[in-house]
Amino acid sequence: MNRTYHPPTASRTPRGYARISQARDGTTVKVERQRAEIEPFAAARGDVLTDALWHVDNDKSAYDEGVERPGFNDLLRDVLAGRVSTVYAWDQDRVARDVGVWEGFLKACRSTGTRIVFRTAGEMDLTTVNGRTQTRFNAVMARHESEHKAERVEVAARHRAMQGRAHGAVLYGWRRVYAFDGSGVQIRGQWHDEIHPEQAAIIRECARRVLAGESIKALARELNARGVPTPKVMDQAGRRYEWEAASLRMLLLRPANAGLRVYQGRPQFDAEAPAILARGDWDRVVATLNDPGRRTVSDNRVRHLLSGIMKCAVCERGMRARRITGETTLRYLCPAGHTARVASKVDWYVTETVVDLLVDRDKINGLLCGDDAAVADATRRATEIAAEIANWNTDRRNRLVSREEWLRIVPDLQAELEEAERAARATSTRYRDLMEDVVGPGAADRFSALPISRKRAIIEALFAIRVHPLPAGRNARGPFDPSLIEVKPRRTDDAVAA
Repeated sequence: MNRTYHPPTASRTPRGYARISQARDGTTVKVERQRAEIEPFAAARGDVLTDALWHVDNDKSAYDEGVERPGFNDLLRDVLAGRVSTVYAWDQDRVARDVGVWEGFLKACRSTGTRIVFRTAGEMDLTTVNGRTQTRFNAVMARHESEHKAERVEVAARHRAMQGRAHGAVLYGWRRVYAFDGSGVQIRGQWHDEIHPEQAAIIRECARRVLAGESIKALARELNARGVPTPKVMDQAGRRYEWEAASLRMLLLRPANAGLRVYQGRPQFDAEAPAILARGDWDRVVATLNDPGRRTVSDNRVRHLLSGIMKCAVCERGMRARRITGETTLRYLCPAGHTARVASKVDWYVTETVVDLLVDRDKINGLLCGDDAAVADATRRATEIAAEIANWNTDRRNRLVSREEWLRIVPDLQAELEEAERAARATSTRYRDLMEDVVGPGAADRFSALPISRKRAIIEALFAIRVHPLPAGRNARGPFDPSLIEVKPRRTDDAVAA
């Protein structure tokens, strides 16, 4: 059925549409090139495309589902409203690479008598079956090209991942070394990443200190105070970026630190670049940072050694350091008012008790060997999962279960096995990370020099501390009585006199 041509009027104007799929730096240079070619082409047909008559989508795919294209949506809305006489674009694949999207656009143009003209192919004949079929065939071929390209990209990406090759920009902790020919010209695709000594040292230091019980927030503040450059040094306004707890945490959790290459969201292959951390150390960092029971106390919120750690023996609630109205002395107070103690005296007594243990390597040796019960539990769990996986594999080989059922169960079991093995490695050295470099002669000086977050972590790992109320008639301002401060080792096999 023939359609009547609607010439441009005051209410119907020509429109230009330009799109580019990838412009990661935000530039519009390729969009501008399309306009530079289309505008004189349209002018030769008697249509002037001013800036107001252009619809542009920069860095927008016409293939990926779910991608919003504001420029295209505005154009389609104007077409449906009968405000467009002719649509100009570089080529059909600039407008749509999806068959369904093109069919909708084609229907809108036919219903309103809107012409479609491409710089590469001229005007599309929408008045005949053959003309419309040709545009549909073009849409199918554009879809085929996009899917074929995506398939090639996916194969290449997997091949790079299997080789352990890095993807994208060089990561913090490494530097990229390029190869050059005899003329000094860079050889395309020939490069490798090597460890950046200064940046890798920061990662190792932060990993060690996290394992030793320090908080991420405290580490971020210290790095800023020291002027350590962040992975992104300056913003567009020339301001220096600062370390933040969240970004530092993500930096330490990267599988690349342990020489692992991530593919499809999880580490699957060995990386080509050298590891910054040993695999076991990285596993322990991950377990520590992901431990839901981990307390990461920031120094600017908790400034007192035993706040929250020390409990009231009556109600088991954490005692906090406060100053009673009208007094200058800092005291640890039970929230329910059962008891109170002068903070400086309790801090001194608990510190002396901790140091007495830390200075004697024989006494603390059991702790440094790790939490045997936790290690045994994680190891037992790993053994059970491995046996279950082996049974599933045997049943699959004997065709007792379908491939679909095997794929539904075994990958999840494999993930559980990796987690259990990681937990076993992490738990087995938890106390060693926390205390090993403090234990032995000179422990008092080393403990005194630690940041408060690590002191608190050591105290909480070694002891459960409770404060008993003063006996009736005892003056709270009287002599300090250490017998009412219960400093109990958390492990019954530690031969420690509290």
